[in-house]
Amino acid sequence: MTTLIEKLLEVQQELSHAKAEAVNPHFKSSYVKFEDLWDYSKEALNAHGIMIQQISHECEVGACIETVLYGHGEHLSTGKMIVRADKPTAQAFGSAVTYAKRYSLSMALGIGADKDDDANNATSGAKRGW
Repeated sequence: MTTLIEKLLEVQQELSHAKAEAVNPHFKSSYVKFEDLWDYSKEALNAHGIMIQQISHECEVGACIETVLYGHGEHLSTGKMIVRADKPTAQAFGSAVTYAKRYSLSMALGIGADKDDDANNATSGAKRGW
């Protein structure tokens, strides 16, 4: 896996944190949209011969996504990222998928948003019903 790791190091040296340009009107906080993070990451990875794949795994409580990086005859899995849905609805599960995809990709590449409040605004006073 030496070649893949060397190429990932080159990518990591090029990337900084993604720009948090979207605004969550409910929490009045900024965040990086999944699409923006994907495009930002994909461009750098593809330039070094690395493909990103995100795999969905069965998960009864929300979403479980695994990011796998392929390149140079090798692959590297980042492990499974589970995000709970806040309600048992299709919309809540869809939201959990988006969060899991974004968090898994960020974790795989060691990048986040240029402004990260550690979800403090979004979770202050939040209660979970299940």
